[in-house]
Amino acid sequence: MNLLTVKKYLFKRSLTKFQEIQLKYIDSILQEILAPILCNYKNIDVIKSQITDIESFYFGFKPNPSLISEKLVLPLYISNRFFIASSGPRFGSIYEDLIKSFLENFGYQVDVRVNIFNYAIFRDYHQKSVLNNKKVIDFIARKDNKLYLIEQRTSEHTGGRTGQESLLDKFKVFLDWIIEKSADPLINKGIREIYLVIFISYSEKHEILTEQNVSKGRINSLIAYIVENLGDYFTRLITKGFKTKCTDLTSCLKQYRRLIFYTDQIKIEFRIMLGEEFYEEILGEKYSSLKDRIIKEELGDDLWVIYSILPYELRMYYEEGFMWSNRIYEMLVSRYEHIITSASTEDDIINKLASKIIEDYKDLRLLETNDLSKQYEYLKTLCAASLILYALKCPSKLVL
Repeated sequence: MNLLTVKKYLFKRSLTKFQEIQLKYIDSILQEILAPILCNYKNIDVIKSQITDIESFYFGFKPNPSLISEKLVLPLYISNRFFIASSGPRFGSIYEDLIKSFLENFGYQVDVRVNIFNYAIFRDYHQKSVLNNKKVIDFIARKDNKLYLIEQRTSEHTGGRTGQESLLDKFKVFLDWIIEKSADPLINKGIREIYLVIFISYSEKHEILTEQNVSKGRINSLIAYIVENLGDYFTRLITKGFKTKCTDLTSCLKQYRRLIFYTDQIKIEFRIMLGEEFYEEILGEKYSSLKDRIIKEELGDDLWVIYSILPYELRMYYEEGFMWSNRIYEMLVSRYEHIITSASTEDDIINKLASKIIEDYKDLRLLETNDLSKQYEYLKTLCAASLILYALKCPSKLVL
């Protein structure tokens, strides 16, 4: 298994950039919600106290449950509720961090969530009196003489009128600066190519967005909105002296999803980039190859390991008064630390620990199956969970 908590906190090894990002977003869920449930049984009562009357009415939760199933459902529901509520907001942020790391790996200087009024390279375009203005763009990236202003949307569904407005407002400010003043301040800073990019990552079916699966209706609606709201800015660029080979904005955007305006000294290119072409053109690698490399070589298993055993451990607690992950953790601390000090990998520790458990508990039965391979597979998952608890020093404080 690839346990990032063990690598970082126990083995004191460096992680890859992706692994650092993954651990950054799962660490608090592990240390503040999931691990404390396994490390401190009193937290089960704390969790149960979080239920509201409305939830009780909806689910039919009993105030004094007597059956194991009735006792199990409440802490399981509440822990899932907090887990999902905590995870949801992190998905967009972890993706932003991933994009940033991909760009940096390919030689770009990258800033994320940038207020363009505070960005140094645009300082010549506005007075100090407007520094309180705020227009935040997802990414600004620079490489050689190229500058990218990138608005990223995870799904091709851009969020209706409000979402479309926020997609274009930064571009309006930037184009106004170029039109009202000139491109000279950027030219003087070595910029020769400027890309205004709308980057749409995934289809509504959660696949990387390509020419084959993009919704023509949605992309055409976006194009119509762009022409309606930026058309005048593009016309004013031409009046300002920029040249273009495009004679009809709508047709050019539908055919190429790009508009190019240029002078002898600088080029401004407006792009709608689908997920796959962004990875290939900007990052120089297919999305599928990046994804495969992360999954095969870098992805951490910590979160799913702890989350997967939780239902079984709660049931074990109500039936037997203890949890196996906690018990194995205590055995690690009191009897088997030599396994950790003599091992070099997580799998080595897990395999040796599982063998010791089998020696100590001859008739061990963890799952309701006679398939010994499945029993052993689950035992190794429990040992992995216990090793994570050991690396985290078994946090007992629940933070909800």
